[in-house]
Amino acid sequence: MNSSPPMKRIARTGFTLVELLVVIAIIGILIGMLLPAVQQVREAARRIQCANHIRQLGLSLHNYESSHQHLPYGWDNDGFTWGIELLPFIEQQNVHKMLQRGASWTTDGSANELAAGTVIPITRCPSSPLGDHYDHNSVEGRVPSEYRASIGSLVRGDDSGPNLPGSISACSNNPDGVFWGNSETRFASVTDGLSNTVFLAESRTDPTFNKNGNSTDHWFIGSPDIRRNHCDSANGGTGQGDFSEVVGSALVAMNARVNQPTIHGALMEISFGSYHNSGMNVQIGDGSTRFMSSDISLTVYQAIFSRNGGEVANLE
Repeated sequence: MNSSPPMKRIARTGFTLVELLVVIAIIGILIGMLLPAVQQVREAARRIQCANHIRQLGLSLHNYESSHQHLPYGWDNDGFTWGIELLPFIEQQNVHKMLQRGASWTTDGSANELAAGTVIPITRCPSSPLGDHYDHNSVEGRVPSEYRASIGSLVRGDDSGPNLPGSISACSNNPDGVFWGNSETRFASVTDGLSNTVFLAESRTDPTFNKNGNSTDHWFIGSPDIRRNHCDSANGGTGQGDFSEVVGSALVAMNARVNQPTIHGALMEISFGSYHNSGMNVQIGDGSTRFMSSDISLTVYQAIFSRNGGEVANLE
């Protein structure tokens, strides 16, 4: 009898739908586990780059002091800022030469407006979500900055805000920080020690935010709203010049806008802070850069921003 040959079984080479769905699910889980780690690595890199930016600004302060035997002012009578004074020391001589004392900041195409709209990379923190240009207070295309100088631990900001006990006006002739109107602070006057005093710190800048008529707008190059004569009542000054555009205070804890959403907008504006998690970069007077934890006590925080309080406090 003839018998037909046995049929060969054909091996499957593909996946079933169930197997494919299982693989996709596993890949999704792995991506979900890895993504936060990747984001943390990226933020760590941005934070390091941010620290490098503020370190360069700190070194330029030392170079300025070596050349002039004092530190730059916080702001002057023409709305010029400590940042403008540092331009020649951060390889921005051409921008410095553009600026004209007494000229308009708000006239379209003016030299001062163009300078205020020039992007200077080391004045920006890579973690900031902000764009490069904002039309603000009649100055078109201004470039924001995430770094401000320290006016100390007592200044309450715009005098339209609350007069907290023990606080002083930004118009004070001698706050406990390092930079204020027409100041020429010498290293010798930092009696708490350069290694125990903050010169520069980060700020959580956002020109689009507004509360109680105060915006967290911070800039590196000058402004028509920070002229010294705003403090001079004899010349029509109101005492409400927006000095917090270029200097900050440790009167309230860092990131007050985020952590104390019920306080007055003027206090939010004057406070330091950052877009980093858990703290901010600060530049110390001895030239070092530190990351200050948001868990720091307010007492120590204020002491480290004071140049002459006699406190025993440091960031170690």
